[in-house]
Amino acid sequence: MRTSEAADSPTPGPDADDPRPAPDGRSAVLGRSTLLRRIAPLRSLLLRSLLLRLAIVYLAGRIVSLAALGVAYLVGLRVGHAPILRLDQGFLGFMTTWDGGYYRQIAETGYPLALPIGPDGAVTQNAWAFLPVYPMICRALMAIGIPFDGAAIGVSVVAGFGAVVACHAVMRRVFGDVAAGRGAVLIAFAPLAFLFQVAYAESTFLALMALGVLFLLRRRYWLLLAVVVLASFTRPGAVALPAALAVVLVVRLVQRRVRWPEAVTMVVTGLLGAAAGVAWPIVAGIATGRPSAYVDTEMAWWRFAAGERFVPFAAAFRQADRQFDWIGVVAVGVVVLVVAVLAVRGTRRLGLPFGAYCVAYVVYLLAVFLPQTSTLRLLMPLAPISGHPLVTATRTRFGVVLGVAVVAQFVLCPVLWTFGTP
Repeated sequence: MRTSEAADSPTPGPDADDPRPAPDGRSAVLGRSTLLRRIAPLRSLLLRSLLLRLAIVYLAGRIVSLAALGVAYLVGLRVGHAPILRLDQGFLGFMTTWDGGYYRQIAETGYPLALPIGPDGAVTQNAWAFLPVYPMICRALMAIGIPFDGAAIGVSVVAGFGAVVACHAVMRRVFGDVAAGRGAVLIAFAPLAFLFQVAYAESTFLALMALGVLFLLRRRYWLLLAVVVLASFTRPGAVALPAALAVVLVVRLVQRRVRWPEAVTMVVTGLLGAAAGVAWPIVAGIATGRPSAYVDTEMAWWRFAAGERFVPFAAAFRQADRQFDWIGVVAVGVVVLVVAVLAVRGTRRLGLPFGAYCVAYVVYLLAVFLPQTSTLRLLMPLAPISGHPLVTATRTRFGVVLGVAVVAQFVLCPVLWTFGTP
């Protein structure tokens, strides 16, 4: 009888009065729902805040670069390389070596009024080759008690984030939202991204140049002029912006796509920007009493390959001729031709303002610099090209390029920073 009653009675279910956990897994579902509700505001903030997303990407990139620099530091300790690495000053000293030594000198004591002269009567390497904006910012931070190592690295890191943000804005206008996001990741993790956290002016210069391109795209010419002036005293190469502006003006005049008030503004901006771009050699000449002070100083690094006299566009050919005879000269000529063809074809996809800037900057490099280990660093102002569909069109392509970039950073950082001349 009792068995029958038990069989006929309903089975107790997981109701509100039952303290036992639900056997159907509803507790786990409720737990996940609660977690999703709690993180929803953060997820919404991430989706809405572009700056926050870029900051997270940039921070992740700096962690990777810090690891790459750590590997380079350990390699330096292992091989006991040159004193210039400042290994005896610890990791921070290691991060402020090479050009950082000149920036330290400028921040602490300024520029020499008398140029150093070698036994052969030629000017030797000195601080006039390095422009003042970056070390003067460091000097301002040093005035409030921050040592040079911390100031230099801090300025580079902050300016690097500004560079990523400015490059993203440029890529967004040129390539679109998705490509801009992926391009920003590639810049943050690029093979030379470790330069965003060492005592070099590259991150500051890239931030200014990308901002200048953005103002060129938006037709904010007076703001462009302000950026060009700052960039002209940060690193050589800012003349690419007024040169690009000139190309844009000529094309728009031919196509009758510009009104005269805008054309006049563009002309004034271009002329003043070009004057700012060549002002530093004049400053160096006045300060030292030697009109050729800046060029002579630069030649102290190039004389071994470029000869005693600077001739635009000739340095690469002279170096190739000395090392490889006529074969080297032909090879350089072929490279220049290929770059010219790619530049002309590429401007169609990049648009007129950005394409003109890229071409102008490449022409500038060909005119004044030697092919050397620093060439990759000198190409950093072209970073917004990272958003090009060639590398961002698909997830697979983007992922492969990103992986290669990270691996390359762990190779190039020890090689260039420990053994080479970055």
